[in-house]
Amino acid sequence: PDLAAEASFALSAIASTNKGRQAVHQAGALPALVALMEVGPTAGAKARAAQAVAALAARDPKDFAPAMADDADVPVLPLDWRLFDSRVVAALAALLRGGCSECRAQAARAVLNLAQAEQSHEDIIAAGALPPLLQMATEGEPAERGNAATALRFLSVTAREEIEARVVATVSALEEDPLRREVLLQRVKYYCLT
Repeated sequence: PDLAAEASFALSAIASTNKGRQAVHQAGALPALVALMEVGPTAGAKARAAQAVAALAARDPKDFAPAMADDADVPVLPLDWRLFDSRVVAALAALLRGGCSECRAQAARAVLNLAQAEQSHEDIIAAGALPPLLQMATEGEPAERGNAATALRFLSVTAREEIEARVVATVSALEEDPLRREVLLQRVKYYCLT
C-alpha cells in the first residue's frame, strides 16, 4: 500500500472544515505535504499531497458563521493565505507542469483555492503557474480543465492583461488551424476571463 498517499488522503479529509484545517496546520503537516509533492515516492502520493494542500487552502461557507456541528461552539476562520509560502506555490507549479493527470488536477485545485485570496496572485504568477494552467484549461482532462479555468478566473481579477496575452500565445501554439484556434481562444476567454 502507498502509505504516503493514504496519510495525505486522511489529512485532506480532516481538513474538510476550518477546525480541521487549523488542527492539520498546527500539527505541522504542511512542510511534509510540500516534501511529498516535490519528491513523493509515487504519483499517487504526490496527487494526494496536492489534494491535502487544496483542502488546507479551501474557504467554505463556514468561514464566518457556525454551520456544522464541529464549528458550532466557536466559529473557526480558515487558514491565512500567507501560510502557503513560495515553496508551497513552487511545488504546486511544478506539479502543474510535470505531474500525472491527477497530480495536475489536484495542484490546479489547490491553486484555485489559494487564488481566492487576491494577495496570493503575485506568488502564483511568479512561480510560473500561468502557462501550465492555460495549457490545462485548453487541452487537459475534464478535472484539470475545470480547476485550471476556475483558477485562471480568480487570477484574472489582478492579472487580466498578462493572462489575456498568454492565452493568445498558448492557444496559437496549440492549434494550427485558424478557425479552430479562434473557437478555442473564444472558449478560453469565455470560461476563464469573464
